[in-house]
Amino acid sequence: MLPLVAAVLLLGGIANSAAYALAARVGRYWPAYVLGPQPAGIVLHHSATDAGSDPWRLRDGIDRGHAGRGWGAFFGGRVYHIGYHYLVSPEGKVLPGRPEWLPGAHCQGHNDTIGVCLLGNLAEQDSGRAQHPTPAQMDALVGLVKDLMRKYGLSPEQVYLHRDLGPTECPGEGFPREEFYRRLRRSGSGP
Repeated sequence: MLPLVAAVLLLGGIANSAAYALAARVGRYWPAYVLGPQPAGIVLHHSATDAGSDPWRLRDGIDRGHAGRGWGAFFGGRVYHIGYHYLVSPEGKVLPGRPEWLPGAHCQGHNDTIGVCLLGNLAEQDSGRAQHPTPAQMDALVGLVKDLMRKYGLSPEQVYLHRDLGPTECPGEGFPREEFYRRLRRSGSGP
């Protein structure tokens, strides 16, 4: 019996050492990387900035801003500062943020969700009017969110606007909530 106990302890120690070595090399989020994420939902945001002409440049600026707030997550020798998992440009380009299996840094108390950010400022401006997402941006957003819902078995009730979960106006008064949810509930894979 004693050799069996010793073997179990030895194997447990090896397994713990291997897990520690893996965590030291790739970061503490390796179980989600290996097992896959199980997000609790999807949260929509806007960048509250000028959309600009270069979405990659704006994405990198957001990354720098989030780095300054200490929102980094280390994995695989790299630190991901940007808190969103995806960004959607006015032209309808979907840009990657941090990997889906890393926890977000986009909605306090709800970072177990996937964060999607529309580039641009959809808040009410000095003119009293708010910008709206472009048709290409809405098509890309609806397509992305439908894909994520299918991938993770999420329902439209698990897709939130940031303002639904905290004291903010994000994603702005210009975000067409009713149209978005109507399109999300339509069957089919298209936007």
